Amino acid sequence: MPQQLDCLRCHTPMVDGFVPDHWDRGYRLPFWHPGEPETSFWVGLKMDQGLCIPIRTARCPDCGYLAFYATKQP
Repeated sequence: MPQQLDCLRCHTPMVDGFVPDHWDRGYRLPFWHPGEPETSFWVGLKMDQGLCIPIRTARCPDCGYLAFYATKQP
């Protein structure tokens, strides 16, 4: 995340991080995809990989509040 974020609850500066997504070959970042999920027999969900945006997470060190963000990298 490009700028320092303050917690929406207690206004403490938040720490940038991520929540790993576990899959059969290890770990990766979770993604956000626009629209409604459409199931696929072979791969679980049909998705356009070009529309996927990695999800980043900020955590408040005081109250533990998590904020999830999906912003494109510059």
